[in-house]
Parts: sequence; structure tokens; C-alpha cells
Amino acid sequence: MSWLNRISNVIGDAIIGPWVSVTVALVISASVLAAVIVGLFRLVGRPQRIRRARNRLLARTLELLLFGHDGRSLLTASGRILVANGSYLWQFLVPLFVTTIPVTLLLIQGAAWFAHRPYRVGEPIIIEVNLASGRSVLGTSVSLNTAECLTLTAGPVRVPGHNELCYRLVGTQPGDGWVDLTVDGYTIRKPVAIGERLERLSSERAQGDNGGSLLHPGEEPLSADSPIVRVATPYPQRTWNWGLSEYDACLVGVVLTLVLSLVFARVFRVSLV
Repeated sequence: MSWLNRISNVIGDAIIGPWVSVTVALVISASVLAAVIVGLFRLVGRPQRIRRARNRLLARTLELLLFGHDGRSLLTASGRILVANGSYLWQFLVPLFVTTIPVTLLLIQGAAWFAHRPYRVGEPIIIEVNLASGRSVLGTSVSLNTAECLTLTAGPVRVPGHNELCYRLVGTQPGDGWVDLTVDGYTIRKPVAIGERLERLSSERAQGDNGGSLLHPGEEPLSADSPIVRVATPYPQRTWNWGLSEYDACLVGVVLTLVLSLVFARVFRVSLV
């Protein structure tokens, strides 16, 4: 899955990376995603068949309303509605199948940029480290080194029930921080972003190059022989401010994408529903 992450990262850097303002980045990325959705529907969709299937479904629904007083007609009209509805939904299967992969990758990339924000200077930073099942957190020595912009304030706190160690740090200045965790000569680096800028963040780096690695495209997965199976830092949620209210930035992006998709579909006469 690493090659998919590399491709989506290049796309994210090109679309979102140049912008400093979260609002501008949300509008641009939502516009691109909406254009991709509408463009793929226009490319592989069959608008005439969709229109006919929709009209047939409306006709069967009107038939039910007009002849609903007759029990026999009611049953036959209900069956025709089910058939017409199935035919209508069938016309969307190919466009939905074609758009699933690119849209999913773009949504994951958007989440990496908009779901969380970097830590602020002075804000507590938690590092969670899970060891491999054959190693006990009580008997394994783990050393931690940090960038100059980070200071260790507490830890490690050992949690045997989850085979986990926890550290608390604090950022002293904005920058691209990092922590190095070493077990038996094996060192793993976890980036930690500090500041106010918009950037792609990875809250978790885990073992195994599988489907789960797609959810964290910012970092390569840990190798299979790593004594550490997971290292994570829960970044704060990024919000989008409107007046005195705050909204989840990812949710704003999704709503904006839906609205722009309907607008673009109307302009270019593409049937999305």
C-alpha cells in the first residue's frame, strides 16, 4: 500500500500544500474532489438510462398513489416500484465502483491535513508506545531522544495491560520535532509537529504494510521485525471557526464537497441522484 500513499501524498501536496489559510485549502480541496466525482460520473455514467429509470420509478410511484384503493392494484404496483427502484439503483453501480478508489484516497488525504492540527508551544504532548507481544513493558528498556524543540516532562509510564509505555513532552518552540525510540539497538523515529501551520499529520505509525497503513499516509509502516508495533501521538482536533462557533474541519470539508458536487452536476448536467 506504500505506493498508493506516495501517490496520494503527491496529490495532497499539490492541492493543499501551497495554502496557508485553512478556509482556502478547504474550498480548493473540496472543489477538486467535487470535480473528480462529477467528472467520473459524467465519464462512465449513462445519463439517458439513469433518466429513464428515474422516470419509470416516478411513474410506478404515481401508479401506486392513483390506484392505491384497489388491493390487487396495490400489490402489483408495489412490486413494480421495487423492480423500478432496483433498476434505478443498478445504473449507479458502475459510476460508484469507478469513483470509490480515487475518492477514498482523496478523502484519506484530506483527513491527514484537516482532521488534526499541530501541537502549540507549551501544549502537553503524549507519546504512546506499544511493544511486540514477546516483550514486557516492565522488563524491556526503552530509551527516548528528542529534537531540541521538545522537552520530556514525564515518563515512561508503563501500562502492562496494553503492553504500552507513555511519555509526556512539551514543545518549546515551533518546528518539525521528532522523538527517537530505541529498543535493543533498534531505533524508530516519530515526527511531532509544533506550530500553527497547515500540514499533513500522521497520528500513528504501526507495524505491517496492510490496508491500515492507508489511513496514515504521512509515514511508512514499521517493519515486521520491529520490537515496537505501534507508536502514536494523538494530535488535537482541527476546527474551522465561523464567528463565535467552531466546527470540525473535516466535517466542513465533506459538507462543502457535497454542495459543490450538486452545483457542478447541475452546471454540467450530470445525474448524481
